Amino acid sequence: MTGSYISEKKRRLAELSLRESEEKYRMLVESAGEYMIMSLCGQDLFANNSMLRLLDYSAEEFMQKNILEIVEMSSAEKEMGYPYSVALVKGERYPHQYETYLIKKSGERYRVMMYLSSIPQSNKSGFLMIASEVTAQQERVIRQDRLLEELQRSFLYFHQRIADLTSLPAITCSTAETLQTVARHFQPDGIDAVLVEDGSGIRGVLSLQTYIQILLTGSYDLKSTTLADIKLETPLYVDESALLFDVYLKIEKSDFNHVFVANEKGVPIGLVNNHSFIFLQNYSPTILLREIQLINDEEALIRANRVLPELTRIFINNQIGVGHLSRLITDIADLILEKAIELSVKKLGSPPADYCFMVLGSQGRREQTLCTDQDNAIIFADTDEISSELVQKYFLALGKSVCTLLDRSGYKYCDGDIMAQNPAWCQPLSVWKANFSAWINTLEAKDLLQTKIFFDFRAIAMPKSRSTYLVDELQKHLESELADSPRFYFLLAINILQFDPPLGFFGAFILETRGHHADVLDIKSVLSMIVDFARIYALKHGVRTRNTHERLLALKEMGILTPQSYDDLERALNYLMTIRLENQVEETDQGLQPDNLIKPDRLTSINQKILKEIFAQIKNFQVRLSYDFTGTTGVNT
Repeated sequence: MTGSYISEKKRRLAELSLRESEEKYRMLVESAGEYMIMSLCGQDLFANNSMLRLLDYSAEEFMQKNILEIVEMSSAEKEMGYPYSVALVKGERYPHQYETYLIKKSGERYRVMMYLSSIPQSNKSGFLMIASEVTAQQERVIRQDRLLEELQRSFLYFHQRIADLTSLPAITCSTAETLQTVARHFQPDGIDAVLVEDGSGIRGVLSLQTYIQILLTGSYDLKSTTLADIKLETPLYVDESALLFDVYLKIEKSDFNHVFVANEKGVPIGLVNNHSFIFLQNYSPTILLREIQLINDEEALIRANRVLPELTRIFINNQIGVGHLSRLITDIADLILEKAIELSVKKLGSPPADYCFMVLGSQGRREQTLCTDQDNAIIFADTDEISSELVQKYFLALGKSVCTLLDRSGYKYCDGDIMAQNPAWCQPLSVWKANFSAWINTLEAKDLLQTKIFFDFRAIAMPKSRSTYLVDELQKHLESELADSPRFYFLLAINILQFDPPLGFFGAFILETRGHHADVLDIKSVLSMIVDFARIYALKHGVRTRNTHERLLALKEMGILTPQSYDDLERALNYLMTIRLENQVEETDQGLQPDNLIKPDRLTSINQKILKEIFAQIKNFQVRLSYDFTGTTGVNT
């Protein structure tokens, strides 16, 4: 009885406290001069006198209305299925400010700028809406928002997986088919390429364009000539998990306009071509990237990425995912690098051997920000001893020209000199294989600090080039070396565990001084701990993808990470990337060079708390990493 009495008393006290809190909110809203609507804990709508006069309702009439009768839903809300106020209460993402219309009692629409915020109440949530007339300044904001909406729509498409795009079937026919019988495969709308196989597998691809050229020559007997007698093209494949945007760029850069989609077993399951992307080609990111592709002189290239800070500011201010943003920043960097290679080759003459640029580190992972330097290298085909010196001389000149152009375009030289203009990182395939073998089999933990970024390598080749096979060969060699290398993983783990999140024993930030920056945190070094965590597990379990988000997802799908661990790491990664980019945008606005240093005392108390929680989580993941790769729960360094 005593316990029941105490519980009842607590419940009544809670209800009394809640009613008192609600009355305080109502008094504040009532006394305000702005147009305001409030709802607490799912109760009836409440409007202050200013709002009632504007809409011509009495308080009693207004209380009988629901929010849809008062505030018009935007197209985005209709697509979502409910208003932003409901999204707020449900704990989903919502805009804090947006243009809309109030609906008066007469049915007249009244255009306003609406500000939406939450009102926490006990274990429930309410909302407060403040409406104001649209000013000339807000008109400009609205125009910017409409541009942003276009950008958001394009990212919605471009960052879907290719499997989400309805593709044409992948048609496969035999080399025994004749030119006459193969015609039937091109009849379905949109089919512009068929795969050709013999008994041993796919032999090539016959495109509709090639087929038409064969017909026009008139030099083949259509009934007797089989596909075994025809020169076929090499098919271009993408994995079904590839992003639409990457596939679009691959088609744009290739000399034919179709790619085949393959499943995880490598079996072709679909066909996409440039017609599949017509509905995307007028969106802003596409136009921006197309403009870079059309550059044909160095001065235009140097100006190409000056739009990045402004573009980043718009995305950050409107809460577009940082994963998408860093991908776009990297896509721009990739295209600028490709253009720098193209312009340099035009100046130096044709290369003496097959070659490919490799991007490393954050660019290799597609995770660049506004503060980035160059991390690149050149891999070229092995040649005989007599010509090897002349070959390397050409590629060093190419590396020097490209790195100089990148530096002038805003991608500063690497402080560690990990660039293609350095002879150490401009080498034939055989030397690169030897490098990776040495790093995996002979280096000590301290030596891995500078070489970790090489394990994030990714190919960048000139458009229409087929020389990425060099990087593919290097990848196969890497996987072979890693197949049985427990020593490497042990030493890599030791290296990673040398660095702790900057959180003291009593939960205070451990701050440092960098140059003229006092009491700062290096947010990049904290992010690196998550990047390193994802990399070592990805290498161990044969995950080929380089992007940290994709590595974490792959590890979850393989069962290496639990769903909870994946969610914790993904949230931490997104949060740290967000405050890193916000800081860089702010520094750019002030005319400063963007960096990776943040001052915690400039963060809100809530953000400081979140940051400390993330640091504590990272420590927990380091304990797991230590156990998995060193057999202990901690490493003394």
